[in-house]
Amino acid sequence: MKSFKEYVKDRRDYHFDPTINSVHRSSLLVAEMPNTQVEITFLNHFLLKREYQNVGCRITGIDSLGERIESRLHPITEPKMYKFNLSRDFGGQAANYLIEFFAAQNLFIPFPAVMVNHRGNGFHNMVHASNRMLNDVFEDDQINKYTVAESAIDVRIDEHADTFFVFATGVQPLRDELQIELSGPDFSEKGRLRVDLPRMSSRLVNLKEIFQDLRVEEGKATLKIQQPKQFLFYGRLLSGICYRDGSFSANHSYYDSSSEEEYWEKESQAYGVYPFMSHLDNRVRMYPIMAPGTLQIYITIHDKKGIKIEKITVGEITSPGPKTIDISINELMANESINLESVASFCVWAEGELGNFPTRVNHQVIYRGNGLGSSINTSLTNDAQLPVGNKTKISWGQLLIGGDYNTWLGLVFRGIGGEGDSVRVTYYSIDGEVGSHQYELAAGGAIIIDMAEEFPQLNGNKMNYLWYSAESQRQDLNGWTVAQNLETKHCSGEHSF
Repeated sequence: MKSFKEYVKDRRDYHFDPTINSVHRSSLLVAEMPNTQVEITFLNHFLLKREYQNVGCRITGIDSLGERIESRLHPITEPKMYKFNLSRDFGGQAANYLIEFFAAQNLFIPFPAVMVNHRGNGFHNMVHASNRMLNDVFEDDQINKYTVAESAIDVRIDEHADTFFVFATGVQPLRDELQIELSGPDFSEKGRLRVDLPRMSSRLVNLKEIFQDLRVEEGKATLKIQQPKQFLFYGRLLSGICYRDGSFSANHSYYDSSSEEEYWEKESQAYGVYPFMSHLDNRVRMYPIMAPGTLQIYITIHDKKGIKIEKITVGEITSPGPKTIDISINELMANESINLESVASFCVWAEGELGNFPTRVNHQVIYRGNGLGSSINTSLTNDAQLPVGNKTKISWGQLLIGGDYNTWLGLVFRGIGGEGDSVRVTYYSIDGEVGSHQYELAAGGAIIIDMAEEFPQLNGNKMNYLWYSAESQRQDLNGWTVAQNLETKHCSGEHSF
């Protein structure tokens, strides 16, 4: 884990002198999953955002023994979305894939803006890049400076569902063990799992293998997984809830910071604004994995103009501790007799002690119908973290359209205050730009765009991908994607890059 203050400082330093500590390669590792096709998509933001004319994407298929099947280089030169069906392109022979981007210009961030899609029967899981190979020993010094467990994993164990995670190895084979802790208000269980894997490989683990007699209600337990430290590797876990028929909803794990005392000196609160999807259950789930202390949590509800309708106290969370926070925004509003149709957004607030407020306040934002929910991992922000400047801010992300899916795009500003601004949204397919639209977005409000209504001509029998690019003069513009299968009602989603 890298110190969050170091992370913030490095991001700011990028803008002052792009020739210092420049980045010319970014990578991710993608695993095959049972009964799915794995695809990656991305927008050529290198060109659209930075005007880089010549970027290369090298895709390497890796077999179950960690050996290279083949590497293929793809020029990334056009203003469009790119899509690769990895399962098909390597004839089903690969177990994992290494995707690398190269450029002579500074890429700035070594994590590529790529969406990983596992497409199965009745479900579609999207998650942005998680694992990656580090570029050199100096990056390894920073990224692997602190070793903490991975957490922020939704857990459910019963006769209908289980919880899984995918553990991956880096540039070297690994023979070691994982330490696994699962705890709730009235129980605490620990387990160990031996792993013996080749390089650049992965293992799918179900919690029922480890905690055979345990039953856990969703949102009521915290899972922590301590991985072995791996040289030149950044090892996030793909993790989530799966049903007996193989469908699943997963996201990436996040740091367990409950043993790391890193705090802001001049901040005592943090917040996050999220679009309210009135046709779905909107939930917030918070695990006790922030730096030691107690936070008070409350929610504010806002209309399309950003005007606050109501402030609702949720309670407190103590880290480390046994209790999670798992709340339905819809239920909170029903208790306050708030008309759901009048609501555009909600804001999650955390308040703590001045000088002792955690730098990382992580949580899940969940959008759910009658099936699996889309659990999107994110963190609260504060005034010290909000970006400044007057150049155009660009946020971008993936959308699904057509087939058995409908998708909604929600746009918000991360900061709750200030003036609103116009937002230009442009859409791209594998053929290039396919449309654009301009909106007025109020601070504290939200814009919700239904893709079936936006592109009725593309809403056919076959599911396709689109990518959007949203531009504003405000530097805190964020997009949130939620896709739902119209038959099974399973959801998946992600935040923008």
